[in-house]
Amino acid sequence: MQSEIFKITLACENYTGDGSLFALELDSSLNLKYYGGLNSNPTGYYYGNITQNNWDTIEVLLKKINYQNLDSAYPTWLDNRKIEIVIHSKFPIKHFVANASRLPDEFINLIDQIINIYKNSTLKKTTDSLLFETTVQIFKPPYNQPIYYEKIKPE
Repeated sequence: MQSEIFKITLACENYTGDGSLFALELDSSLNLKYYGGLNSNPTGYYYGNITQNNWDTIEVLLKKINYQNLDSAYPTWLDNRKIEIVIHSKFPIKHFVANASRLPDEFINLIDQIINIYKNSTLKKTTDSLLFETTVQIFKPPYNQPIYYEKIKPE
């Protein structure tokens, strides 16, 4: 099967409870990059490979959710699971960010199948800081300090 998709980068964060924070990049050469952050298992940076069957499954799942036509204009907010996907294919690059609560359960289940593909891979830890096209995996805790504005006194 000729690959229509060349590279996929996914990132998830979950600020509710003890949710994980991670990023995953897969490509049609069957390479995998993984970053496990806050509450992830495993944590740290890893390289790995996936099987051709896994890649084909991912492509089928993305086609099933009609990835070319995903709306990328979903509003997002804190305290909700955020999902970010960047898909490189023969179509224009698709960059999608949304909160899970705004998406149908079937869509979330398909995305979770793709996200969990790293669990079927042998990961090799690296000391390199791997870069990803996504930003969701960058932990930014909520700013909970009050902001004080200096009052300007009239002269």
